[in-house]
Amino acid sequence: MGGGDGRPGDPVAAAAGRRAVPRRANVVFSVPMLFFMGAASHMPPNPITHLMGYWIGVLVVVALIEINALTATAGPTTKPIEKIPGVITTGFVVWAVVYALVQWVLTA
Repeated sequence: MGGGDGRPGDPVAAAAGRRAVPRRANVVFSVPMLFFMGAASHMPPNPITHLMGYWIGVLVVVALIEINALTATAGPTTKPIEKIPGVITTGFVVWAVVYALVQWVLTA
């Protein structure tokens, strides 16, 4: 599609938009990062019990988001990171999952 002035659109624009999706995944990871940076001095320290289980859970979450960002080209899995509101919402969902991992795995 053109810019409304009758000229055809740039054929490489769609490919350039797909390259921006991994950058959106970085925004998704920014929400939990900012929370845990701020909460580090305010959350009471608890004895860490299952550190390996926590890191495995976090790495699985990260891997799923990165695989989705790099490979999903159509279907319902692309919807959360195609638009800015979806990116922000996904960031808060990732924050909730990682926070649950902290509460459930590290202090169980």
